Amino acid sequence: MCPGLSDDLQQVNDARKTAIIDRELAKRNTDIAALQETSLAASGSLKEEEFTFFWKGLGPDKHRIHGVSIAVRNTILSSVQPPFQGTARIISLLLNTSCGPTHIFST
Repeated sequence: MCPGLSDDLQQVNDARKTAIIDRELAKRNTDIAALQETSLAASGSLKEEEFTFFWKGLGPDKHRIHGVSIAVRNTILSSVQPPFQGTARIISLLLNTSCGPTHIFST
């Protein structure tokens, strides 16, 4: 796993789990990943070493049993329009490609 983080993911702060996912996606040579059951509060983004995570979830005062996220490799971040709307169950972003815009969803 990651040095300094427990092997038991239940003991790791939700926001720090992105560091673990960042390394795993980089190992697998992934550019964009849709993630489910993220359990992060509200909405936001977090830039890690290789990836930036965008998420939507329930409010901080609610029991967070679900949530969605999209991880985008930082090298292609300039081709992405970050999500600006969504719910705790669906999030989308727009990827600008040479063939035209592509919508990517995580549900």
